[in-house]
Amino acid sequence: MLAQYNQVDKVQTAQALQQRAQKLLNSEDVWLEYDQGGISVNYGHFDRNTPNSQARQELKRVVGVYESMQAGDYQFCYIKEIVSPDPPAPVEWNLLESGCIFSLEIATYYDVPEKGYFNRKADAVQAVRNLRDQGEEAYFVHGRFESRIYVGCLPATAVHLQEVGNQRQVVLSPLVELLRGKYQFHENGSKIYDIILDRNNKKIRKARRGVVMKVDVLAGETPY
Repeated sequence: MLAQYNQVDKVQTAQALQQRAQKLLNSEDVWLEYDQGGISVNYGHFDRNTPNSQARQELKRVVGVYESMQAGDYQFCYIKEIVSPDPPAPVEWNLLESGCIFSLEIATYYDVPEKGYFNRKADAVQAVRNLRDQGEEAYFVHGRFESRIYVGCLPATAVHLQEVGNQRQVVLSPLVELLRGKYQFHENGSKIYDIILDRNNKKIRKARRGVVMKVDVLAGETPY
């Protein structure tokens, strides 16, 4: 990606950069992508992002002439993933289409180009399928860079604020606490642990638990 514009004259600005980049890079493969109210200017299509790959070599070339492109203030170039189509899955498995108020986030999947792993969406859908086969209310959300897994269609009463002195504390319902105790957080299928200090100030490993998310807030965060 060479730049991304969101201002009023974004179309004209993006098209002007596109023309300058085509001349500087001697390539017609400079293309525009419309995304969530903005426009990004992009160069090239590459099959992998690994050390010594063509994508990395072209990035070095772009950096060498980037100042001459006059992309504008606060712009920079980097290698981005072209998002693949979502794998087939029932609409009701998508948390953003579920009508739930809260849900418990228990896992995340993300591609690892250096290891040739690009299946995060398909693996997330399969994880939801496995959970549903076990009788769990499971959901996914595909962001631009991550796919996240959730369990439980939780009502507004699942979370409430409690006054303790001059502070407010978040209190989770017994159902939520039960779910948090049942599922350890995973990343790309691997269990995640946090290092904490015990009473004797000794480092120990503690299983990471899920995080309660408000669905409408989550919808406003994507892409993440």
